[in-house]
Amino acid sequence: MNSSKKINQISDSLHGTILLSNIEKNIISTQAFNRLHNVLQNSTAYLTFPSNKTKRFEHSLGTMHLGSMMYYHSIINANEEIRDSFFSSINQTINNIISIDGTFVELLRVSLGENFVELINSYKDFKIDDPLYTRLTPSVIKPEYGFSYILVLQVVRLAALLHDIGHPPFSHIAESAIKDLWLKIIQIPESKRNAKHRLFLESTKFYGDDERSQLHEQIGQRIASRMIKSIITMMGSPSTVLEAHLKIFYWFVDYFVTNVYSEKNSIFSDLHRLIDSSIDCDRLDYITRDMRNSGFSFGSIEYDRLISSMILTKNGENFLFCQSITTLSTVEDFFQRRWQLYKNLVFHHRVIKTDNLLQKVIVALGNYYLNDASKPLVIINNEALPMDISGLWLAIKEVVSNQKYFNALIQWDDSWLLTVLRRSFFEVFQNQESIIRYQMEELLSNRKYYRSMIKRMDAFLEVDKIVARNFVINVDNILNTLGESWKPLLEKLNEQIKNYQQEFLVNGFFLVNLKTFFATLGQENVFYDTIEKTIEEITCRHGTLDCVVVFNKKLKTGLEKYPPFLCQAEKLVKLEEVSRLKTDLTLSHRAFPLFFIYIMESEPLDHASYLNEIGNGLAGSLKTLMEKFENKS
Repeated sequence: MNSSKKINQISDSLHGTILLSNIEKNIISTQAFNRLHNVLQNSTAYLTFPSNKTKRFEHSLGTMHLGSMMYYHSIINANEEIRDSFFSSINQTINNIISIDGTFVELLRVSLGENFVELINSYKDFKIDDPLYTRLTPSVIKPEYGFSYILVLQVVRLAALLHDIGHPPFSHIAESAIKDLWLKIIQIPESKRNAKHRLFLESTKFYGDDERSQLHEQIGQRIASRMIKSIITMMGSPSTVLEAHLKIFYWFVDYFVTNVYSEKNSIFSDLHRLIDSSIDCDRLDYITRDMRNSGFSFGSIEYDRLISSMILTKNGENFLFCQSITTLSTVEDFFQRRWQLYKNLVFHHRVIKTDNLLQKVIVALGNYYLNDASKPLVIINNEALPMDISGLWLAIKEVVSNQKYFNALIQWDDSWLLTVLRRSFFEVFQNQESIIRYQMEELLSNRKYYRSMIKRMDAFLEVDKIVARNFVINVDNILNTLGESWKPLLEKLNEQIKNYQQEFLVNGFFLVNLKTFFATLGQENVFYDTIEKTIEEITCRHGTLDCVVVFNKKLKTGLEKYPPFLCQAEKLVKLEEVSRLKTDLTLSHRAFPLFFIYIMESEPLDHASYLNEIGNGLAGSLKTLMEKFENKS
């Protein structure tokens, strides 16, 4: 596999020099991928942290680099039996594709021609000439597994590189806004939907087909597949055996990437864990990158120590890319850094405010457009996105032509959306006395209309104290209905009522623990609705123009979905068995404000008096909610 070709490389502020394969170079040179230069990783965080201008482009490169290093070292450090078992499974997967998937074989026949299609059966002997593969192929790889090794290497790298390709302008904020619009429109009876409603649903129909996946993931899978296929198609028909080898290899890469994203079977799911798990290449990159770009001086994750000792092992029938127990302190540091990122940046009270305002503005503009009969239906004809909010969903409408699809997509970035917002503001809302006008003005000019009434722990603590001081729990009534298993939780709540200060230091906020009680009963949404309604009613009595309550529902330890394992002398150990990390993070979360309050005042309110009123009001309404539950029992 020696190659005289010059290796491709690109510089990165976090990881230094990142090497690129030929197909990676072609992908990052496309306009569709370069769109990520203009999509911010952290939405409106730059309005609070001006230096936070992390682009999805640089993060995607870093994720790709780390993903391949995790794979490379895991393979090197694996014992021979497990390594052979893994690549034998990859070979068997390839054999199954060749023998069972007639669609794939026919694709090769059309792409290669009859002269080369039979080469597919000798894939183990292929010579794929790319300097990156030579550089990253360790000597422990047996000849019969050489093709499978570089195939998985390239699949992991491309799946990581393209994992964010489907993010809309301003990332998760626009994604949530599209979801809000979809949920509203889908409730409209079909007979009452207008042409705009129908076009919106047609453009986002894949979301309705699979509500479990996030919108950007569904869009991203479609973009990634079209992008890889378009690059393979541009290679033209092969004229030599080596060219045919390369083209077959790339078609397998495309097939594997698609199935890694969808986790079609266990081997594809196992590979996806490198990109989507508790400790994955995605998180490993953005935790350090986002903190550093925001001006925080917390140093960097010990990448070399954490990754160079990774091991490929087995957990039952599944393969696991696992951290070594020798890096326990680094693993704990990783999760603590993740918490610091969310605590100080993602859930900063002002970042939450501007993100929420942007989402509300997008939804308002969407509703305004979709239900305004005076505005004509827009359909893309000249491949330029319309300069109104409809472009947010028209850009992702499926079309047959790759050129039209990518031409619409490359315009779908933060700059386009900001232009739409500015145009809407000056043409429609600037002279209106409406809430959306003030929301847009705060976003576009940074003029402050919304005041944060709960910013940090101290303000929430005042509200929480008042609620606990005025709360009563009838333990016996509840236990009579629910049984003795509820006694520890109820006693903990009662103990916090009696000894608030001492219990807060140990168990966190009373309201957070009360939420746990209602969530366990399946009444979490009722609990949130009661709080929101109470705060809005109290705030409204003061003649305020608007009140926004934002709950921190997405606050997690990072350990929930895929609890991490560590490898100790070829045995797997659960992280929670050798570390109190989960306990520490859970306690930290319990001491974080459950919600933030933002109000637009007509006259300035006394902050302390307002918080006192909110505390007393919540104590009353939540007591009533508890009493209703007791009466039901």
